[in-house]
Amino acid sequence: NALSLRRKLIDNGVAMLSDSVGLGKTVTAAAIIDQYIKEEKDNITLILPASLQNQWIEELESEPWNLRMGRDFNIFTQENINKLEEATEKSLTKKGYESGVDLFIIDEAHNLRNTNSKRYDAVLEYLQANPASEVLLLTATPINNSLMDFSSQIQLGSKGELSSYKVKYKSSPKARSE
Repeated sequence: NALSLRRKLIDNGVAMLSDSVGLGKTVTAAAIIDQYIKEEKDNITLILPASLQNQWIEELESEPWNLRMGRDFNIFTQENINKLEEATEKSLTKKGYESGVDLFIIDEAHNLRNTNSKRYDAVLEYLQANPASEVLLLTATPINNSLMDFSSQIQLGSKGELSSYKVKYKSSPKARSE
């Protein structure tokens, strides 16, 4: 699962892991973070609801990951728009002489489906201030009300781009022989 997501991040710059609650989205994301760090892409930022901050810290700082907040990853909460705006400004002023964020992980991405909210705008601007970053969206409910929910999340992960992506599908051996 993590390897497949990693390939999608490399190919598209964005990927979404949508799975039911309790099926390991956090652990899968931790494996991806670990892989990025091994590749020396170690500027990792998580954007998540404040209610999940301690859960993420406990997961990432425990075995087998043994990561440390502030050293291996940073966390911003979706609710703290001021901190997101400060991070955006910091990213914009560092351009040219310091690398930006390598990977954003947005947990509970469905909370950011409203393209008219200040929270959506703050996250989008932070992503856009780091154009070379890749974005992993995590959600148990990619579609709450309509397909536009899904579209809004993908557009956010794509840093506002409206272009479409060519999706590679593996065909089954039976389909190839017909």
